[in-house]
Amino acid sequence: MLWIPFFTGTKEAPTREVFRCSTCDTVFTSAGYLERHREVKHTRLDGKHQCRFCPYTSENTTNVKTHERSHTGEQPYVCKVCMKGFTVKSNLNKHLKTVHDGRRKYECVACGCTFLLRSHLQRHEQQQH
Repeated sequence: MLWIPFFTGTKEAPTREVFRCSTCDTVFTSAGYLERHREVKHTRLDGKHQCRFCPYTSENTTNVKTHERSHTGEQPYVCKVCMKGFTVKSNLNKHLKTVHDGRRKYECVACGCTFLLRSHLQRHEQQQH
């Protein structure tokens, strides 16, 4: 761990020692706080960022943040039509196109039920007929 002691005040009369992160310049009041910050924010395992809850790692911090939502339940992307939440914006967009576009393209020849996705029709056919 690399830490840089930094004194506030003048050179002659320092008022308080603080610890500055050499990566992002965030300042802490103790070496312990700085160490914890570096572990959480800047530690990379084999060049990868790690999930705070499990061994999952990724080169991309956004992928890790998205993955962590599977642990926290956070769903920041919400459909304004039905209020369903999603962890990823692309899933919200897919939902809007397939659920709320008003078109059901796939029809079951056996019973006439219609579906938005071909995979839903196929599942219906396997389970119902």
